[in-house]
Amino acid sequence: MKKLIIGILFLLLFSQIVFADDVAVAVKNRVGILDSEHEQPIKDLLEGMGHVVTLIDRNNVNSINFDDFDLIVITGKSGSEGDLNYVENIPVNSHKTISIYKSHVDEWKWVESSGSGAFTYSGQNINLNDQGYMIVDGLNGDELLINAAGKKINYVETEKTFLNSVANFADFNTRGLLLIADAGSELLNGTEISERVGFFGIPSPGFWTQETIDTFENFVNWVLYGLDGDGDGLRDGEDNCPMDFNPDQEDDDGDGIGNVCDNESPVVELLSPEDGTEFLVTGNSKLVLFNFMVTDDSSPSLNCQMYADMNNSVANPMKEFRPFGPTITVNNGDTGTVFPGFFTIITGDDTVQWNVLCDDGDENAFADDNFIMSVNFVSCAVDSDCGDGVFCNGEEVCNENFECAAGNPPAVDDSVSCTVDSCDEDLDVIVNAPDDGFCSNGLFCDGAEVCDAVLDCQSGTVPTCDDDNNDTADSCSVELDICVNTACESTETCDGIDNTCDGIIDEGFGDNDSDGIADCVDFDDDNDGLIDDLESDDTDGFTTDPLNPDTDGDGLLDGEEDSNANGQVDDNETDPLNPDTDGDGVKDGADAFPLDAEESEDTDGDGIGDNSDDDIDGDGILNGDDFILGSTANIETNNGALMLVVNDEENPNNIVGEGSVSIVGENNTLIEFPYVFGNENILDTRRIVVNTNTNGQGSIIINGITLQENDTKTAYIDNINIDTNDVCIIDAEVSSIAVEGDCSNGVKVTCNGILTGQYTCESVNNETLYKISGLTHSAVTEHVTPPAGGGTSGGGGGGGGGGSSGNNQEMYRTRYDGGEETVGEEPNEEEPEVVPELETPEVTNKPSPITGNVVGNFLKNNRPGVGIAIIAVILAVTGVYGIKNKGFRKVKKLLKR
Repeated sequence: MKKLIIGILFLLLFSQIVFADDVAVAVKNRVGILDSEHEQPIKDLLEGMGHVVTLIDRNNVNSINFDDFDLIVITGKSGSEGDLNYVENIPVNSHKTISIYKSHVDEWKWVESSGSGAFTYSGQNINLNDQGYMIVDGLNGDELLINAAGKKINYVETEKTFLNSVANFADFNTRGLLLIADAGSELLNGTEISERVGFFGIPSPGFWTQETIDTFENFVNWVLYGLDGDGDGLRDGEDNCPMDFNPDQEDDDGDGIGNVCDNESPVVELLSPEDGTEFLVTGNSKLVLFNFMVTDDSSPSLNCQMYADMNNSVANPMKEFRPFGPTITVNNGDTGTVFPGFFTIITGDDTVQWNVLCDDGDENAFADDNFIMSVNFVSCAVDSDCGDGVFCNGEEVCNENFECAAGNPPAVDDSVSCTVDSCDEDLDVIVNAPDDGFCSNGLFCDGAEVCDAVLDCQSGTVPTCDDDNNDTADSCSVELDICVNTACESTETCDGIDNTCDGIIDEGFGDNDSDGIADCVDFDDDNDGLIDDLESDDTDGFTTDPLNPDTDGDGLLDGEEDSNANGQVDDNETDPLNPDTDGDGVKDGADAFPLDAEESEDTDGDGIGDNSDDDIDGDGILNGDDFILGSTANIETNNGALMLVVNDEENPNNIVGEGSVSIVGENNTLIEFPYVFGNENILDTRRIVVNTNTNGQGSIIINGITLQENDTKTAYIDNINIDTNDVCIIDAEVSSIAVEGDCSNGVKVTCNGILTGQYTCESVNNETLYKISGLTHSAVTEHVTPPAGGGTSGGGGGGGGGGSSGNNQEMYRTRYDGGEETVGEEPNEEEPEVVPELETPEVTNKPSPITGNVVGNFLKNNRPGVGIAIIAVILAVTGVYGIKNKGFRKVKKLLKR
């Protein structure tokens, strides 16, 4: 696939270089003085695409023969209408044309009026529509096409034009940003245009992002060549077979029609036996059927006959290419079967070269190449013909070609790391012999480890070091590998010994991982499963941090990533210094396929990534027919087990058409909303977030549920605060609730059942719940009006679904020449006081897609003490030294073999 893509790109690039187009670029001033923000970048981009550019200004427009050009591009600048009066004399509707400004589009009858002025870009997304799909090739559904930078976008009210909208503003879907019309399209005055035209409403190309540049280049190619109907990398306007895939453009007869669609003669395709097929036969005969397919432009049926040359056949000694068997009738596009009869091989081997001749009454043709097959004698028919009586090399088989083949040796590996695995040829058995040596970690103080043939390495018995003397400190020295009985001292020394006889070893010394072993005698200071010396050794492939169990912060311990503890990234391992080993944008700890850049999620846990899985939620319904993806287990929530109810059906696998939806928690309904299930409206539970009471008040945050226009949600929150019966509604996609002042950033509603704006709040369920109706996105919290000059209610800090800006925020924009510059936002004149934001607890009923493990969640929420305690408990259960020496045992075992 990669080679095909590279080949197509090469063809596109080559065609642009060889078949350069002449482009007329209309500028507002003299051709020698180009505006650096508008005109020069357009010229540079077109020349960079391989086009020959001729500049046309207002002084020479009337003397230009536009028939000499393949494309007309009209540049523009906000406020420059007076300089562009000359463009009304350009024959845009009879030539392929792109306008980058709205002036005169009404005079050309592209729009009813150009009075819907420039729109200042303010951060909302842009919808990319299906029309002209090649124009937005490579871009996702919603992408920012321009840098903010205070620049303006030209748009057209879509109801004022017959042109098709390729892109519009997400918040104003009636405002067309990119408009196109194909040849033959009708204009507003009833006339038809004779060539493709387009309105590209993004001026200021000097500040375009790379996405805008890519879109403009696609726009130019569409106007010049149209779409690529057969997907072979060549636009229809330059494709000699626009409806048939033929990237090589072969045209043997030179008539301008490619071979694949120039079917003047029948086209015969041989199917089977495939070229080079070899039949191995134990008897003296073989019946063979020869299959082919024929297509033809002029006849619904054809007469076909097999031709063959049986070179060595005793039954057919003529050794010439001639017809065999009867003539048969085959329908156009069907598969036919021909055969020379049941031929008998008396002795020797036969080689057959065969083809099929088909005649439509006017023309006849063979397949392009003959197929060759052979029939040979063999010596085996069943597996027992091949056995050599040796147990340890496996049972030999007679394969599908009737040849003896070696069998698969019996598996000797028992997956127990401390056994010596072998095959005993004398006894014809598999031997798995325990070897304690594989288990020894070389540490005296934890006892001699032993190998169990089933349970693998088992911990030894810890030696007893007590000498029954109360005046000595009795301990086992990890550093010296001996029992130590020393006189009690007044101070502790970091040596693995209880020097002060107080029952505590090495107190007062650092213990980075809180495992009870001081760092000075701990071989693994961060308990990540890798020995400190290995992590610090730069002679291997990489060096990790011996004091940080997760050096790259991807949610996996360094020892999990370097599972064989060899200090290198092996084929089946993730990189402990790269949080995203496969570069797909998902951290390794949250990536179900951290070594596959094409996959990151496995919703149903079947081992097949969602991008390749025809049934991503494993409910037996194919994705194209499944309008409920995932299950309640996929909803991110802090409410424990949830239930999805649609039309009174609990947790349905699928629903078609209208539905009344509820998401129910352990005690009560959380959300209610209407939904029309179908191909355009799929409820994806994997994207839904429902969290409640995250700020100490009764509250709810709902994300990932998009309703149809005019539909709203109803939410229920706990009535916790007796000091208020008001709620603050922040009707937006947010990750946490931030109430500013007296709900100045939202809508304050009193829960008295009276409509406030579009919202209503009422007390229900014996005044234990508030029911809030009319919500669009939504976040709601109980709200206490702050005292004069006081703070805010409901927790601090806001979070928004579209990012936020600040005085120090930086943005990057790509200039037309590919360079990059940093632009700081202008400081706000007044910054409202916002109290610190309360983060939504990362408590869910599924693995967190952000942190990837429990410890990461505690560390993320500023609770490192709890996270460290969890690590200590895990290590106490699994065994410190067993983790440390897992890789060591594997290496020893390999060496012994």
